[in-house]
Amino acid sequence: MPVIRILQILSDINRDSGTTTLVVNWHKNIDRGKIQFDYLYCSQSKDLNFEEEIKKLGGRVYKLPYPSLLKPWIFIKALIVFFKNHKYKILHSHITQLNFFYFPVARFYGTKNIIVHSHSTIYSSNPYKSFINRIMFYCSKKFINYKMAISKKAGDFLFGKKSDYIVMHNGIDTNVFSFDEQERDTKRSELQIKDKFVIGHVGRFAKEKNHLFMIDILKEIGKYNKNAVLILSGNGYLEKHIRHKAEELFLNDKILFTGVTADIQSLYQAMDVFLFPSLNEGFGLALIEAQCAGLPCFISDSIPAESNITNTTVIPLSHAPAKWAEIIVKETLDFKRKNESDAIKQRGFHITDIAKQIQNFYLDTEEKC
Repeated sequence: MPVIRILQILSDINRDSGTTTLVVNWHKNIDRGKIQFDYLYCSQSKDLNFEEEIKKLGGRVYKLPYPSLLKPWIFIKALIVFFKNHKYKILHSHITQLNFFYFPVARFYGTKNIIVHSHSTIYSSNPYKSFINRIMFYCSKKFINYKMAISKKAGDFLFGKKSDYIVMHNGIDTNVFSFDEQERDTKRSELQIKDKFVIGHVGRFAKEKNHLFMIDILKEIGKYNKNAVLILSGNGYLEKHIRHKAEELFLNDKILFTGVTADIQSLYQAMDVFLFPSLNEGFGLALIEAQCAGLPCFISDSIPAESNITNTTVIPLSHAPAKWAEIIVKETLDFKRKNESDAIKQRGFHITDIAKQIQNFYLDTEEKC
């Protein structure tokens, strides 16, 4: 049987993208003698991305020009040329806004099965973009064969509560993220934070991640513990704004901006607390990683229930930063950290289990083509 090539459509292939990280994790753990992934995207890719890793796995990476309102035909022409020259029976889209363009062209050139995967609970944090994306997705719905979501909340949002969709959770390599005392000491020494109370967050600098609120929480925690610092791992369009707020509150020396790093597991080891006050989340891959690392996690009430496994405290977004700080300090006072990888495995979030599920789904779908 020849290898089945699946086209994964993503917004980017950057390492700070939870969606791309998920797909690459699938790629690492599927039987690549049966299934291979190719990647198609059109946004600007950062220096630290997955391209070389994807190629080593046997995947191919294709980039289209980013759509322009002034010259949309450039993108459309490139899209037509791509599908004319690259034939795929199965297309798996992890975006919503451009499916209106991708799907009819792919179908015309022979794609039999189109899968749409919901990863979020909003179309966009920008009201205008949200309205446009909603319309574009609605117009693309007739081409969809299979609906998939990373959580019930994400599925209900995009497809509707009465819709028939498959929940395919995010997964991680629990062996990589399990608590390691030696790695913790090494990383804290490297970052020069051995004597600090380290609050951490991993995620792109975007409105929905609520970084400005995190800085306010840090300020309040500083009233209890002068050694409190905040690690922010990621980058994005709001980084300058976030740095500016840190300067305004005289917290520059209390915040470590690590950028996007390939050894994210070491950062989790160095932390004492994981902070996740998102305004909205489809699932929260970083939260699963942090729980696996044995961290006490303080999360907003917008996080899907499936992500809440162990050592998590849910705090309403309506609570002020001072209240968040009070709860964090109280809950961590006598906290004893331990390896929680078994708890993550038992809930079905180990990547090998998830990869097997998606592999079987692709094989079944191929038989129906």
